[in-house]
Amino acid sequence: MRHGQTEDTSTGGDYLRALTPRGRAEAEAMGQTWKSLVDIRRCVVSGAERTRQTAEAVQAGAQSSFEIVERRDLYLGGSETLCDVLAQEVAATGVTLLVAHNPGIGGALRRLTGERIAFAPGTAVLIALHLENWSELGPGCGSVRTCWSPGGRLGG
Repeated sequence: MRHGQTEDTSTGGDYLRALTPRGRAEAEAMGQTWKSLVDIRRCVVSGAERTRQTAEAVQAGAQSSFEIVERRDLYLGGSETLCDVLAQEVAATGVTLLVAHNPGIGGALRRLTGERIAFAPGTAVLIALHLENWSELGPGCGSVRTCWSPGGRLGG
């Protein structure tokens, strides 16, 4: 998932930019929508304020108490970094929500599924991984089950 809509600037710099009220509401709506599709067990965020706030809003919308874990390597991380973190987290805990930034999140989706989706703020994609073990994580190992953006479901 890409973090929700954010403020344009912050006195604390990019890392401390917060969600707008609209960004919070959209992330909460995503949580409400997805709670019937998947039981999120853990959420990994980049540590940037907006990713943590997105995770907390999804958690509230899903009425869930999943663990939120910070991984600073996701901030400005490319697709390879995001895929490595995803493999580690999913192998350890099962269903994992990854809240990160573009262009890394879009690149990770392309790498895993071959799909190109415009990752507007708040867009989330549920990926099914077709693996027998985590060493197989790589290009083409997944498929998009469904995609949701703040405007509604995109397909899948």
